[in-house]
Amino acid sequence: MTVKELREALEKLEKDGHADHRVTVNTLGNFLRGSNADVHAVGPGFDWTSGQVVINTTPQLGVYEKPSKRRSR
Repeated sequence: MTVKELREALEKLEKDGHADHRVTVNTLGNFLRGSNADVHAVGPGFDWTSGQVVINTTPQLGVYEKPSKRRSR
């Protein structure tokens, strides 16, 4: 999604009466309290995220990888 597409989506939500609703990020799995994380900042990326817009959430989202099953010999 580009900044322009995000702005258009947000403008439509505002026009449809959702201007006072909280912005959250859906998460997969239940490693957080609930299934959403609040957005607390949006800003330009830097270094390895250069050219991207970064959305910061509270709590911070992490990556969970299910441990691989090792076969014992």
